[in-house]
Amino acid sequence: LKQNSEKNYKYIARFYNRIYVYYKAKKDEKSVHEYFKNSMELCHQKNLLGLEIENLYDEGNYYLYIPNKKDLLIKKWETGYNLYIKNKNNLEHLTLNSLKKKIQLDLLKNNYSNIELNIENALAYIELGKYNQQKLFFLSSVYFFKAVYGLITHNISLDEIQDSIDLAAKYYSLKS
Repeated sequence: LKQNSEKNYKYIARFYNRIYVYYKAKKDEKSVHEYFKNSMELCHQKNLLGLEIENLYDEGNYYLYIPNKKDLLIKKWETGYNLYIKNKNNLEHLTLNSLKKKIQLDLLKNNYSNIELNIENALAYIELGKYNQQKLFFLSSVYFFKAVYGLITHNISLDEIQDSIDLAAKYYSLKS
């Protein structure tokens, strides 16, 4: 741990994050959040802003399917997204995940004014962006959100909604 200690702290913080993500369905909320807390402590001590944002996104994901935790979910994702926006020039590796979170936040908050633009930006980044290694995952997600947006707002034709559903299913099946 003494050699390259700064780098090791980053790995340890990431390790705690991954334990948190992978074990969140298998342990009680208090136990699993200890891993999150350990990762966040290292992020704050060692100024690991990118990993802090990922932690906030992952903590929000924890609450995604818990009905009475919607406000906490939104708070975590908004905090992460706002940190990303303030520092995005140094965090390009978080661009795609942050666009995805912004689309999800806007859907959750019934704020539809920029969703089409954010969907276009996400699809463009998937195609041409530097950090787009998980193309199938993000294509599936973005097309799913586009279909949801169209069903809610009726701003997209039924044919385009169906095409989005079909593409989301196609990319989802390819990533599995």
